[in-house]
Amino acid sequence: MISLFPCLNDNYGFLLVEPSSGLCATIDTPDGVEIDKQLQARGLTLTHILNTHHHPDHVGLAGWFQSEFGAELITTRTAWLTARMLILDEQD
Repeated sequence: MISLFPCLNDNYGFLLVEPSSGLCATIDTPDGVEIDKQLQARGLTLTHILNTHHHPDHVGLAGWFQSEFGAELITTRTAWLTARMLILDEQD
């Protein structure tokens, strides 16, 4: 089952849910508060983060979800490396 919900001002969140077990995956991590709210309201267990690309509104909270829920991040090597580069780039 696919669950769609609005988040931020101009985006949507998606949860891929296995109804009989309550296990789910999120597609990207656009809004941590709203995703967590959806998980709690539905009694779901987040197991995976399916990251589509490196933009901050898609991958920005993946590390937090990994730490809080033990979710496995699935993404391309290019998206992961680009996201890491953006995090490590220090501006003067």
